[in-house]
Amino acid sequence: MSVLCVLCASAASEDARLVTAPAYANLSPHVALPPFLEDRLAYYNSFESADGRPEVNSVDAQHGAKITRSEAGVLGRGTATGKSGEIHLRSPAFSPHRPLSVLFWWALQEDARIDGGFRLFHLTNGRGFVSHFSRGKGDWCALERPAGVLQVYHFPGIRDVNGIYDHDLLKRLDLKAGVWHHTA
Repeated sequence: MSVLCVLCASAASEDARLVTAPAYANLSPHVALPPFLEDRLAYYNSFESADGRPEVNSVDAQHGAKITRSEAGVLGRGTATGKSGEIHLRSPAFSPHRPLSVLFWWALQEDARIDGGFRLFHLTNGRGFVSHFSRGKGDWCALERPAGVLQVYHFPGIRDVNGIYDHDLLKRLDLKAGVWHHTA
């Protein structure tokens, strides 16, 4: 999968690590950030740098997996995920106790299979995590087709969520290799 990733914190956040001071209107020739979001940008990665380093990382997010640059992003470069890596970010600032918007473009590198799966993103603050992925038919579960799944686990005061929000992603999305989708 190839991905372009942007995370924005809520203005209501009291965590100073989620606030940035500089204007990021010229992050990339492909992305224009509206002025009202400039002070809320927590993480931005265009995947243009050779080492996968993000242009903005005010939450000190650490990559939990290798960043592999792809030549063919929707707008410029992207990152290859799946067998080559994934978007897995770790920061103490990530918590469902505070609003956070995650926006990204993605495309599969191979056609989705009935019994396959792919991960869209995984955010963790150490123990707790938020994960958004697809999983298909398998001996271990009752799924018949690739389903959209959102999991939220191990955050104090928040009930764990293992939610299937779509039992048949193939019915609603074109999951062929190279077809781009936007998720927010």
